[in-house]
Amino acid sequence: MTLDARGGAPSAASPSAVSASGDELVLLISTEAPERSDLRLAGGVVALLVAALLATAPFAGTPLPGTAALVPAYFAAALICQTLTAALLLALHAAQASRPLLTLAAGYLFAGLMIVPWGVSFPGAIPALTQDWRLNATATVAAVNRLGFPLFVLAYALWPRGRAAPRAQRPARAAAATAAAVTALVAVFGWAVLFTDLPLPPFMRDAMRPSALWQVVPPAALAICVAAILALARRRLSLLDLWLIVALVSLVIEIVLLAWLAGGARLSLGWWAGRLFGLVAASVVLVALLASATRLYARHARAVLAERRARESRLTLVEAISGALAHELRQPLASIGLDAAAGLRWLRRDPPDPAEAAAALERILAVDERAGQVIDAVRGAFRRDDAVRAALDVNAMIEEATARCRAEAGLDRVEVRVALAPDLPPVLMDPLKLQLVLVNLQRNAIEAMCAVTSRPRILSIASAREGDSVAIAVRDTGVGLPADHEARLFTGFYTSKPGGMGVGLMFCRTIVETAGGRIRAERNRPHGAAFHVSLPAMERGAQPS
Repeated sequence: MTLDARGGAPSAASPSAVSASGDELVLLISTEAPERSDLRLAGGVVALLVAALLATAPFAGTPLPGTAALVPAYFAAALICQTLTAALLLALHAAQASRPLLTLAAGYLFAGLMIVPWGVSFPGAIPALTQDWRLNATATVAAVNRLGFPLFVLAYALWPRGRAAPRAQRPARAAAATAAAVTALVAVFGWAVLFTDLPLPPFMRDAMRPSALWQVVPPAALAICVAAILALARRRLSLLDLWLIVALVSLVIEIVLLAWLAGGARLSLGWWAGRLFGLVAASVVLVALLASATRLYARHARAVLAERRARESRLTLVEAISGALAHELRQPLASIGLDAAAGLRWLRRDPPDPAEAAAALERILAVDERAGQVIDAVRGAFRRDDAVRAALDVNAMIEEATARCRAEAGLDRVEVRVALAPDLPPVLMDPLKLQLVLVNLQRNAIEAMCAVTSRPRILSIASAREGDSVAIAVRDTGVGLPADHEARLFTGFYTSKPGGMGVGLMFCRTIVETAGGRIRAERNRPHGAAFHVSLPAMERGAQPS
């Protein structure tokens, strides 16, 4: 698991988790510099901790009878927080292969496992295990734990930046070996303190009064914590370093409360407050790591979704281009076939008629040239640019497109009506693309009227000036637009025609919007559909850019 503070990062198994030169990833929580929001949040947490200390200090000696039953819960919470933090740091080491991280993970695992012998020997903590442990057993475990964890953090802070473990050492194996070694060390230490006659340091005079030797432990632990804070603050801070400083500040407050403000009284307000500060120290890095992992997975999910959408877009684009080509080339190919058949018939006559055959071949060449232009226009439309832009006379373009469709309209008994407004300003776009839009809209209208038998079939094409735009309207008296189709007409691969491919109107929208215009559809009155194209007009005298 890669614990990334911000941004998607590769998984631990990915070779890209470490650069070719072995440098650490800048996005890991252990290497990424904190932002201002992180600094403000950490400063706010420290301020709350200090405020809680000041509020607790006057009442630190107040006894809280009846709270002994909560001691096992505290031990369990501390154990869980420390060991979970260690597990996440070991996972982070597996991604980064960093000896400092391995050292810090060992420190958290050590502190968590030391809770076990401490809780077992703590008077009254676990009634089922209560027995007359040796006088200094609990104090020895507490002293080693109090000094040991800050020493691990100090070792982490003093480790030079950039010294990552070599990849050949297999980070996962190193993490497992470290966890096993720390577990064995704590187990041997706990067994020696609790179940052997090994001499122990005289930390206690009796069951309630510490000796002078114990009085050295809190100042020593405090000094190590301050040294670790200074060592972390002096180097280039990472997010992990920032929250380690917060954890050490909480640990310092715990030491101050337990050693001096609570007066050594167990189960007092100061004693419990110190334990709560210790719990904060045990959990603050855990919360930071979990928050980092949550951000990582959220960003990873967004990255996967974006990649999926991009892949679908690429597939859609390929399908759209192929569909648009098939849609636009169907008529030219049909014309080529008809002219080729006619040419063959003229050549097979007896006697052959070379002039008519040559005329058929010339028509094939003309259609072939137009098919090539269609292909270029389709490619240009999906590149969303205009390879050839010119100032176009919209009325002339409408007349040319209508002439191309008039024969088809005549075969389907469709009456074509053209109403063109005079003195329209030119529009700036690729002439082939505008032709494709006009021909598409007219052919769609003709096909929509093929099923109409009860009323006249009328195709109307009109142009007009609307403010700063030139408007084109194509109306028919066909089957019209059902209400549930209007919102989806211009989406890809949607069609209401049997055998339709659903790319024609999408293609028209792409061309019109690329030219800065708009296209919309509505129901025609009283029957049929109306398509409106609005294109930005050129100023008089303006030159194409």
